[in-house]
Amino acid sequence: MGQSAEPLKLLFVGNSLTYTNDLPRMVETMARGYGHEIVTECLCEPNYAIEDHFPELERKLAEGWDWVIAQQGPSSLPESRLHLITGTRELSQRVGGRGQLALLTVWPSLGYYQSFDAVVANYADAAQEVGILNFAAGAFWQHYFLKTETFDLYGPDGFHPSEKGTLMAALVIIHGLWPEQDLAVVSGKPYRTWCTKQAFDVLVAIVQGE
Repeated sequence: MGQSAEPLKLLFVGNSLTYTNDLPRMVETMARGYGHEIVTECLCEPNYAIEDHFPELERKLAEGWDWVIAQQGPSSLPESRLHLITGTRELSQRVGGRGQLALLTVWPSLGYYQSFDAVVANYADAAQEVGILNFAAGAFWQHYFLKTETFDLYGPDGFHPSEKGTLMAALVIIHGLWPEQDLAVVSGKPYRTWCTKQAFDVLVAIVQGE
């Protein structure tokens, strides 16, 4: 996706997994380091599912967005999988032609790590059924854990992300928006606020499949 003259406008729709560490702001900061200007806003409330945003969403959509990026909880159980698919389908209808819709795959709590495969699969299935892009942050989290055998993408509560976990989600979104962008080449080293150069290189290598 090429860089445009006007800033790309991203509306994040979600809950505390998005607003913890301010993922939208982190995406803005990192995108600027890659030479892309974007503006973001977060329509996020604690414990909200996608459909819980619908009363407020219509007003926000009227403001005009290039992308709407949505997430809810892990949704690993059969009933929550159906809830995710139904909510995503209705969200797609509400967005209509007023922007492109994408899901942001999240992750289970560390205490329910065994449900990781279901979380990743259910988000992927919801995106495929509705025909939208999936920013599969949770899948990259899982790959990181398997590769490093560390769980430092989680914050102290074992569910919400650490700053490094949010940074990985931001890199996944940027890679999805600009797939030809080399994430290793970033000016100003903006990641220094959240992690070391060594840690950043590990995240980049996983997101870019190196």
